[in-house]
Amino acid sequence: MKEHQIDKDKILLHPVELPDFLKDLPVRILGNQRMLTAKARPRIAVIGSRDPGPEDLAITDNIVAALAEHPSGPIIISGLALGIDARAHRAALTNGLPTFAVLPCGLDNIYPYVHRPLAKQMTESHGGLVTVFPDGTAPMAINFLFRNALMIGMCDMVIVVCSKAKGSAMVGARLAKDLDIPVLAVAGSPENIRHAGCNQLIKEHIADILCDYRTLTEIKL
Repeated sequence: MKEHQIDKDKILLHPVELPDFLKDLPVRILGNQRMLTAKARPRIAVIGSRDPGPEDLAITDNIVAALAEHPSGPIIISGLALGIDARAHRAALTNGLPTFAVLPCGLDNIYPYVHRPLAKQMTESHGGLVTVFPDGTAPMAINFLFRNALMIGMCDMVIVVCSKAKGSAMVGARLAKDLDIPVLAVAGSPENIRHAGCNQLIKEHIADILCDYRTLTEIKL
């Protein structure tokens, strides 16, 4: 096997508990499917901007580290994208939490390609990859809508670290609100466009403000 090659022989079709409007999707899991479907371990999406600042990356590390102290040992879900997504996955691996990436493409076409080594590490560390797309599917723009819906729909909580006023994290947070999935957001400077989205989510009561990492160690999941 070539370095960083994904072992597709381990791909399994497995039912994941999803909202009604997603139940007919053919979810494909590469990795530890039993971990992902274990009801005893809540699934938390940690999402945000693709171009975060250094402080946003540090906040992501602190959020995941705090979640690692929660007695339920939650599963960290994100989208393998550049920025906050990848940082959340890496922080989960560092803190011994399982982590799964939801992809906008087939399992044979890891996107972005630069995160192929990270994807392989996840599948080998009690986590894995999830998609509704068959092999050969490229990451077209419309696929991200399905990716985001699946990612949010399979979670018990969503945490938005940072986001501009328009972006996929904002779409995900609003969908979570519609599905009665709790949303937390990190407030930021009103002068920083990377924080405009989170500030808006809090202002519109879509998200509760996350202002103390310690609350994550005791939060009801």
